Amino acid sequence: MEKNTVTRAKKVKGLKKPKPAKLPKQKKESRSAKKQRVLYEKALKKARPEKFLSVVAVGLAVTGAVAEALIEQKNIKEREKKTETK
Repeated sequence: MEKNTVTRAKKVKGLKKPKPAKLPKQKKESRSAKKQRVLYEKALKKARPEKFLSVVAVGLAVTGAVAEALIEQKNIKEREKKTETK
């Protein structure tokens, strides 16, 4: 006679969550391209046209003020000479 055996049912697995999309891989920079990029960035830091222009503007303002002061002194001396000769 056959034995009646009970087989247990397997547990049902839950639904899998979708994996997040991967970011596209960036191409690796070659050594020469990296070298050129670094050199270019260094040159940009050295150039800084805004800084150069601001320094030029300050220099022009200072020379203008000095020139104005010298002209004023010269005019004062000329006035003094004219008053002395009269």
